[in-house]
Amino acid sequence: MKKLLLLSSMSLFIIIFAGCADCENESDYDYVGIKQTDFAARSQIKISNAQDVQKCSQTTNYNGCTVNLTNPNKYGNINQGFTIQCSAGYVFNLQETIHTLFPQEAYKDDRFESCEDYYVYDFFANTHRSEIGLEIQSVNVDETDPNKWYVNVGGICYDWNVTGTQYAITK
Repeated sequence: MKKLLLLSSMSLFIIIFAGCADCENESDYDYVGIKQTDFAARSQIKISNAQDVQKCSQTTNYNGCTVNLTNPNKYGNINQGFTIQCSAGYVFNLQETIHTLFPQEAYKDDRFESCEDYYVYDFFANTHRSEIGLEIQSVNVDETDPNKWYVNVGGICYDWNVTGTQYAITK
């Protein structure tokens, strides 16, 4: 009986130890999305459906600003982010802004695992913590107001107004 108890204890110890043996070598990060409405609430950027969908037809550069689509995913290579860089030294990076506003969050889903797993918010999605990101198809800076952007997220054209936020190009 003692041998059986000792064997059981050793087995449990090995399972616990083996479950965490690769914690330092294995990436325990799950890249997940946030809803655009949550992003708008934290960033204070006014986001609404665009009245003129032609503004989102293709990525163009205006007002001395250059737009680049970034953050391609590994499945189908769709872009999930963008950067805007202007001649006045202004840079906006959607992915870095999401990381700042939504810091990584630890979670646990295995009671025997003593490693830490993390959600890293990296893109827009239809639901919070979704692993399926929405594609950023185009981004345009307005011809007359550089604080107004037209962003095509998941096939829908949105007006982004960064006036009065920390992301404003011109104050």
